[in-house]
Amino acid sequence: SGDGKVLVWSRATKGSANYDVVMRDPAAPGGRRVIFQGEGQVSPIDVSPDGKTVLLGRYFSIGESKRWLLDVATGKTTELNPVKGKVSYDGGVFTPGGKSVLMLSDEGSDFMRLVEFDLATGKKALVSGERPWDVEDFKLSGDGRVLALYRIDGAVFATDDLCSHGDASLADGEIEDGKIRRIEGVSVFLPYYIRSVWND
Repeated sequence: SGDGKVLVWSRATKGSANYDVVMRDPAAPGGRRVIFQGEGQVSPIDVSPDGKTVLLGRYFSIGESKRWLLDVATGKTTELNPVKGKVSYDGGVFTPGGKSVLMLSDEGSDFMRLVEFDLATGKKALVSGERPWDVEDFKLSGDGRVLALYRIDGAVFATDDLCSHGDASLADGEIEDGKIRRIEGVSVFLPYYIRSVWND
C-alpha cells in the first residue's frame, strides 16, 4: 500500500501451477497469511489506499489477461470489467481516493490505451484518447492530480510532474506542435510529446 502498512506478494504452490497471494500479518503464524488461493499464475498488482482491497491480475496470453478486486477481509473476488471476448490488460493502479483504477487495455481497439475504471458504477473513461500507437506505460503523481504520458521516436514513456534535472514542474513548459520545448528552472531538456490529465 502507499503508506507501507500493507504488503502483499504471490508465491508458487509446491507441486502445482497455482499461485497463492500472501499478506504480511504480524499477528499470524510466521508473520504472514494467505489471503487468496489462486488458480494459475495470479499476482497482486496494487493495493487500495485503505489497504482493504487488492487488485489481482492473471496473464493468459498476449491477447488475454484478467483483473479482479480481492476483498482482504472476506477473500471474495470480483472481476474488474467483466466483458465477453478477450481483452489484454497491463498494469493497474488505484487512484488516491480508491474510487477507480487506472489501467492499460486494448478493449475495443488494436492498441493499448489508458482507461480509468470507476469501481462504483463500472463505467470506463478513455484517458489517453484515440492514438494509432500503444501506450506502453503511465505514471500517476502521488497526489493523483497529474498524469503524464509522452512519446519519443515512436516509444511511449511516463513521468511525474517534477523534473529530475531541477526543482521545476513539467507542466510549466512551453508546448509547440505537441512538444515540450522549454521548462523554467531546467537547464538541459530534450523535447518530447506529452499529455497531462488533471483529476479533481
